[in-house]
Amino acid sequence: MNKDLLCKNFVKRKEIFADAVNFILYDGENRILPSNLKELDPNQNLILEDFKIEKHRDVFNQVTLMEGDDEKYLLFGIENQSYIDYGMIVRCMTYDLLSYNNQIEELRKKNKNDKINNGKDYLSGIKKDQKLKPVITLVIYFGPDEWDGPRYFHDMLDMKDVVKPLIPNYELKLISPYDLTNSELNKFNTELYNVLKYIKVSKSLDKNNLYKMIDEDNWVLETDTIKLINEITNSNLKISDVKGGRQNMCELLKVALEDAEKQGIEKGIEKGIEKATKENIISLYENGVSLELLAKSFKMSEEEIKIIIANK
Repeated sequence: MNKDLLCKNFVKRKEIFADAVNFILYDGENRILPSNLKELDPNQNLILEDFKIEKHRDVFNQVTLMEGDDEKYLLFGIENQSYIDYGMIVRCMTYDLLSYNNQIEELRKKNKNDKINNGKDYLSGIKKDQKLKPVITLVIYFGPDEWDGPRYFHDMLDMKDVVKPLIPNYELKLISPYDLTNSELNKFNTELYNVLKYIKVSKSLDKNNLYKMIDEDNWVLETDTIKLINEITNSNLKISDVKGGRQNMCELLKVALEDAEKQGIEKGIEKGIEKATKENIISLYENGVSLELLAKSFKMSEEEIKIIIANK
């Protein structure tokens, strides 16, 4: 399974999606539950007279927000990025625009079926007091590097200061491991925490220190979560293919460390043998053994023997 699909399937898990929403809306407070989410069609389109604009979101949910007894709805999309897209702001703006346009079209269809004949309502297709559901698009960057792309729409524009107040400055809503402090990471309450933390430290810590970090927290994770971490960070973990199961990340990383150590020892032995062979060839040649005999004895060509002697 490729990296993008692993990311998408991970965020589609309701508890992961709700965790991300809580981080953005409520500073990590566990207010939105998986039961407050309703999956929506990720396809967004705008049909004009001569052409059709069509976009496909990664994950899109309706979120039920409760303020006392007051129930409101929010349309929330998450886009997963395994690379830095310098046009991401415009992509998100497009998703949001299409979501608002779809709501307008749905209201127009409903009002047409209800046979609204009030002048202004009839012409616009919607009633004055009809409201739209707000739309938020969040980007989760599954990479260890700093997101160096634009975070505000104005950063993409070549314009004079006099124009700035007239152009809405859309902000990119972004979760990037590089930006997260330890206190911010601790605001996540699901395996999203483990994924983001591992990505964040994967470039700065060697595998021995990664093992110590994971061992202290006792990381026992869903198999698919470990596969995602493995794919993103190239950790070379030997994962048992258990669908729906959980595995101990500490044990997997320990095996990877032992394998790496074994390979290092084997490479060291090979280098040692290679060095000893070269030293023997040089010593025998200096003691009068011919190139022809050396080539036969060490199963090499005379040209290879000459190169070893020349580079002594």
